[in-house]
Amino acid sequence: MKKKILIAVFIIGIIAIMIVYNLNKDTTGEGGFGGGKAQEVEVTAIQREDLYSSILITGTVMESNKWEVISNTPLQIKEVLVEVGDYVTIGQALFTVDMTDLEAELKQAKLNYDIQTLQLEKLRSQSSTSTAMGGEIALELSRLSVSTAEKFLEEQRMNLEKSRILLNEGFISQEEYNTMTKAVEEAENQLATSKLDLKRAEDDLAALLKSNNQANQSTQIDVTIQVKNLESLKMNITTLENHIQEISDLTYATGEGVVTEVHISKGEQSPSLAPMLTLMDMNKMKVAANLREYDIKDIVIGQKVLITGDAISKSASVEGEVSFIAPKAVQALVNGKEATTVPIEITITKDMDQLKPGYTADCEITTSFKEQVLVASYDMFKDDRDNNKLAYVVTEDGTVEERVVELGIVSDFDAEVVEGLEEGELVINNPSLSLKDGIKVKIVNDLEKEGM
Repeated sequence: MKKKILIAVFIIGIIAIMIVYNLNKDTTGEGGFGGGKAQEVEVTAIQREDLYSSILITGTVMESNKWEVISNTPLQIKEVLVEVGDYVTIGQALFTVDMTDLEAELKQAKLNYDIQTLQLEKLRSQSSTSTAMGGEIALELSRLSVSTAEKFLEEQRMNLEKSRILLNEGFISQEEYNTMTKAVEEAENQLATSKLDLKRAEDDLAALLKSNNQANQSTQIDVTIQVKNLESLKMNITTLENHIQEISDLTYATGEGVVTEVHISKGEQSPSLAPMLTLMDMNKMKVAANLREYDIKDIVIGQKVLITGDAISKSASVEGEVSFIAPKAVQALVNGKEATTVPIEITITKDMDQLKPGYTADCEITTSFKEQVLVASYDMFKDDRDNNKLAYVVTEDGTVEERVVELGIVSDFDAEVVEGLEEGELVINNPSLSLKDGIKVKIVNDLEKEGM
């Protein structure tokens, strides 16, 4: 058993020696003492370039402005004046509506209002003033009668006094004097009667005035009711007028755009609470997309976007900019899998005529851009145990120098060199595991042909 173990250890040792030998052969030459050929490598010279980083997402082209013509009630369509694909301007007639019934209803409402207005005037003109006026006249006549009776009594009394003097002097007889006395008594009786008539006229007038007051109160209530009735009729007229105006407004375009949907026909009723027509402003479009949550930190309003797609001409340069970032993340499908995303919108700023609502758009969002910075390709680096980026520079004597490199902004294939490399230095592409600091290498690619 021990013999077998020793044989296995011996074989493993031989294999290890061969591996070390081959590694040294690649780097220092045959036998590992520096006499063999140098390792062949390809290099790239570090240069300054404009560099940008970007994020790629896929979205859907949508209209920025869309108008749907919707009525709260069914309308009787007389004519449809547009069809799908027509371009319309503000104020252009889209369709006409038969409003005969509404107009007749409005006419009848106005007629009722006029009739009820006349009725109100009649109520206001009604009054018990004429009846009271008769009582006032009777009172004045009674007062005049009393005044006349008083004057007549005074005259008769003066005549009686004169008759008494004439009787004493013998100018008239006792019979004539008695006649004058009787005339005074009759005048007194007439005055008393006139005063009774006056009192009766005053009582009658008071009763009439009381009755008139009650009648006036009743009439005033009727007037108030009629005023409220007129207000209700006026509101009905206003409602009808507004409804007719609203329907009329619906028949005209409120903006410029293209008719994309028509859901009404001549002679038929329109749908209720559903679009009759849809119009879109084709001069203002956007792309709606969902951005993965770990990318959103790099997105800000105003960033430039290059837009491509299967339906977009290869020669076109459709551009846009980020115009909206949702305040809330949502769950959405990304590459067929549900993920946490943030909705964003991209407003199209150039070559909009290449797009139509519903297109799928590939969007490259430029997240950062720097001019003339040192640029290195990703294939120049490998990572150490601490995840540092290592690059291998070939010095003038053909020796490899290992560098730790600090990177700045990154793109799909390149990165900004912040520290660790200098302009013009030759860096090995795709460094192998056998590359070490201080070994000799041989550059095999023609830098002049490659423009370096």
